[in-house]
Amino acid sequence: MIKNINIIGHKTIVFDSNKHKSILDAANEGGTVIDSMCRDGFCNQCRCALVTGKVEYFQDIILDDDRYILPCSCVPAEDCSISPGR
Repeated sequence: MIKNINIIGHKTIVFDSNKHKSILDAANEGGTVIDSMCRDGFCNQCRCALVTGKVEYFQDIILDDDRYILPCSCVPAEDCSISPGR
């Protein structure tokens, strides 16, 4: 599964499900550093706004606002745009 992820203010990266385990991994490999700590969906340090598109989580994640995602714990379900930062 190949999806494009536009990281607003940075660049568009390519997510390859055969190569990347999360959006955060793909961003880091593509040269865009998104702040992170636990990399397991617990600390919320990597929280990004989901501007367009949809993601799928590979564990149960509860966020107080569905406009945000935790890129350490999800993969793109379709091409998407995210905005890093709080």
